[in-house]
Amino acid sequence: MGEVVKVDFPRLSRTRGNWMLERLCTMLENLGLCEDDILEVLDGIRDYDYYQTLDGDCRRIVDIWHQHTANL
Repeated sequence: MGEVVKVDFPRLSRTRGNWMLERLCTMLENLGLCEDDILEVLDGIRDYDYYQTLDGDCRRIVDIWHQHTANL
């Protein structure tokens, strides 16, 4: 009972079943992005209207995602 398991439900629900998105989240986390920015990037990948509301850095990450995945 001394072990603590952290489950990131918001991110898990956005990446479930997509190993590429899971890997992207891991990469962004390793680069030092905060959890809120990662969630915004994930929402921006899925929703163009939401993408329009993102700041420049998050938009750039979404743009790179789409360039490298050919909009999969």
